[in-house]
Amino acid sequence: MIDIGMIHGRFQPFHNGHLDYLKNAIFFVKHLIVGITNPDPTLTQESDSDSHRHLKSSNPFSYYLRMLMIKHSIQLDKDLKDRFLDITITPMPINKPELFEYYFPSKNNVVQLIRLLDPWDHEKKLLFEKYNFNVVVLEGKRITSGTEIRDSIINDDDTWKAKVPIGTLKVIEKFNKS
Repeated sequence: MIDIGMIHGRFQPFHNGHLDYLKNAIFFVKHLIVGITNPDPTLTQESDSDSHRHLKSSNPFSYYLRMLMIKHSIQLDKDLKDRFLDITITPMPINKPELFEYYFPSKNNVVQLIRLLDPWDHEKKLLFEKYNFNVVVLEGKRITSGTEIRDSIINDDDTWKAKVPIGTLKVIEKFNKS
């Protein structure tokens, strides 16, 4: 078992695919760090492997709201609620690896747990390896996408509600009044 593992994502919003990723990762670790990437616009950069990741329209939820989505989703999930104290949520400046040391334990103590679902994931794997992190690739498949959910919310199409954990649903319904 890995002492400290880390998963990461934009979580715009935190959806059922992300929850599956988290559940898969926590099985392998004593403690799991959930890194929320693009915590603010100053740390967001364009990437050749993903043409929309940096756009304001692709990042409608603040770090705070994404943290709440994850926190409440863990607390309300029957499989995770007993592991709540084994999970830490933190901002993660994915585009500024030189700042990683200020956000989570050293690379010698943290194993990066990733899924390779798209070109951006492969780019992140190379980034972590370049900075000498131990990287473990987890199995997984795409369940849904944040783009699909954001489009559904914008179009007042309630189908998005079945694609997110109850914690995310509650946060969005409470704070997304616009």
